[in-house]
Amino acid sequence: MNKQLIAKFLGICVSAGTFTTYVHAATSTATTASDIQATLSATFTEIDTNQDKYLSLAEVEAWQDTQHVERFTSLDTDASSSLSLVELQANTTKNGFPEAITENLFKLLDNDSNSELSSAEFALLAPGKGGLIRHFAHMDTDGDLQISETEFLTAPPHHGGPGNQHGRH
Repeated sequence: MNKQLIAKFLGICVSAGTFTTYVHAATSTATTASDIQATLSATFTEIDTNQDKYLSLAEVEAWQDTQHVERFTSLDTDASSSLSLVELQANTTKNGFPEAITENLFKLLDNDSNSELSSAEFALLAPGKGGLIRHFAHMDTDGDLQISETEFLTAPPHHGGPGNQHGRH
């Protein structure tokens, strides 16, 4: 059960573009399945802004956008409303990315070549809505176009034949 919950949690984080933020927070404090379950329940409550005990796609998209803004703000250590290469590297090298890859990524994202990333340029790192919609559809096991807390807390079913060990993402 613990591995299923972790896999579910990672899938949610990746699809919502908050992998580093949420996984780091959860793994630094959540050591048991019940800790992970509590973290997931709190996340569900945070996303469920109308408090109807269901997540709509609009609520998940709004939460993803909020997470992106919070991530950008946390990386912008000098509060300049833009990210320097140094600010980006401080985070990426801490998380195991080689500096050379971060520098190349920075150059690719810096569309106006001003040696800083705007929030809009940084937004290009966020996963596309297609991945979010696909993950939402996988979680919506009863097909009612909403995700109940039960669906949110239950690992998605494993599908695929021999050789497919990854299940649905």
